[in-house]
Amino acid sequence: MPFVGQSSDLLPTSSWLTGCKLVRLWVVGATIGPIDPLDVKRVGQALEDVALRDHHEAVYAGIEAFRRAHAELMKRLGALAVRVGPTAHIRPDQVIDERSGLTAADFQGCVEILRVRAVAPAGVMPLAAIGRLRQLRDAEANS
Repeated sequence: MPFVGQSSDLLPTSSWLTGCKLVRLWVVGATIGPIDPLDVKRVGQALEDVALRDHHEAVYAGIEAFRRAHAELMKRLGALAVRVGPTAHIRPDQVIDERSGLTAADFQGCVEILRVRAVAPAGVMPLAAIGRLRQLRDAEANS
């Protein structure tokens, strides 16, 4: 599929589209989807996909539901990790997410719980490594 020409059709009117790579990532499923419902419509127009264009609001609602489900699942996994700790055993058939039916076996080999033994100064760290952490810390401090 030639994304270059199609994405260039989207760029002049789009709020979030930044290039053909982004459109490709949506199409192949590497990203969950756009963060603007009108971008869903623009993709439908550029791809001449009538269903996507005409039902972009419903498609966007589905994208947002999936995005929320993804975040909720990660929160549940984090809470489970804190609750059981690094030495606990979870049965493979234990349901982690009732909505999707995901079990502990689905995550086998994907999640490893480690215990932090100590925290020590590491010296100078590149901003790329800690910039996001600082943003989160500052946001929490200002809320």
